[in-house]
Amino acid sequence: MYTVTDKNTVAEIKAYLDAQGIAYPYSASKADLLALVPALAPLDDEEPVEGDDETGEDGSSSEEEPTEPEQPAEPIKVSSFDLDKTEITVDVGKEAKVNVTNILPENAEDKTIVATSNDNKIATVMVHTDGSIGIQGVKAGTVKAPVKSNDDGVTKELTITVKDPIISVTDIKMADDNPITGFVGDDIVLGAIISPEDATNQKIDWQTSDESLAAFTKTGAETGHKILSLLKEGTVEVTATAEDGAKVATQSVKIKNKVVKMIDFDVDKSELYGEVGGADVITVSNIQPDNTTDLIIDGVSEDESIVNIQDNGDGSYSVDYMGSGSTTIHMNSHDGGATKDISVVVNEPEPVEPELAPWEYMLINHDSTVYPAPSVDTYTVKAGETLADIATAHMMSLAKLKKLNKLTINVLPAGRVIRLS
Repeated sequence: MYTVTDKNTVAEIKAYLDAQGIAYPYSASKADLLALVPALAPLDDEEPVEGDDETGEDGSSSEEEPTEPEQPAEPIKVSSFDLDKTEITVDVGKEAKVNVTNILPENAEDKTIVATSNDNKIATVMVHTDGSIGIQGVKAGTVKAPVKSNDDGVTKELTITVKDPIISVTDIKMADDNPITGFVGDDIVLGAIISPEDATNQKIDWQTSDESLAAFTKTGAETGHKILSLLKEGTVEVTATAEDGAKVATQSVKIKNKVVKMIDFDVDKSELYGEVGGADVITVSNIQPDNTTDLIIDGVSEDESIVNIQDNGDGSYSVDYMGSGSTTIHMNSHDGGATKDISVVVNEPEPVEPELAPWEYMLINHDSTVYPAPSVDTYTVKAGETLADIATAHMMSLAKLKKLNKLTINVLPAGRVIRLS
């Protein structure tokens, strides 16, 4: 008798079951096969014929000597198979397939193929019911996957590369907070926004319409941004082009000359004293710094009923004394960078004795001398002369000279003809 035990190989158990005419699944495991074996079942199940003597005529036993059971044949293993790819690339989150072909020999008992991943965190591997190998990308990286026959006859290796998927750029626009103006000599940072925000290629090419006005020559800006150096006054067009897909965004930048504020200037008078009806001149000089952008200085009277000031446009300011009292003139730079204050005191004029006509002198002095009527004299103003200078030179009061000529100012341009009588 021959009894099958768990010490027999799968092939031996299958051979025994075949000999007994017992069906079994082709891919059944050893335990499943042993469960089909009858307990203590003999390999040769022939029963002795009833009535036969146990001994022969010659006295010898009729029972045949036991013989060794035939050893089952070794199972036929897979000797080779082909993979249509030994290296494969798959994107994260995507699937790929490798086909297994030409499993030889044709009569191999177990043609099942087994495949596993050496790192399921990069890629998972499974064998489909059609025999193909399915691969699922998990995260970027490279992993090996052993592929072998189930009977351990042949082993091959599959190399799997998992890549992040390529996400194309669909749009680009300038950042909403980009500056649109700047000053010569400054650097500004411009930004552009790529859509979708997780696009694979985030590179942007930056250009200006005129590099003599502004140029991208500096590095150091964060991704999606670029430093623009402003070189000269004008307006320049800036273009941002996505490297992927050539999507374009544009904007203008207006470049202005930098404003340099006035920090100081000189005035030739810090105090003014005058009489009602009189006039004076204030002169401004030595404006600092030399490259001040706005050179305008405004003269402002706190009380125009006392004093009035007017810009002559040449750095000088005419002052007219309108009424008695004290006030202040503020000399303010137009850009607000500097100021000077000038105190002003205006008094009523001293009484002036009226000039007497010759006939009045005659009456007062009982003088019978005939005085000719005075002629009307004139004078031509010379450069640098003031009315006060002219009045003094002709032995008359300033008030009279101004009254004769109906003047309210103290300085006249050279060449002006005025009356002296």
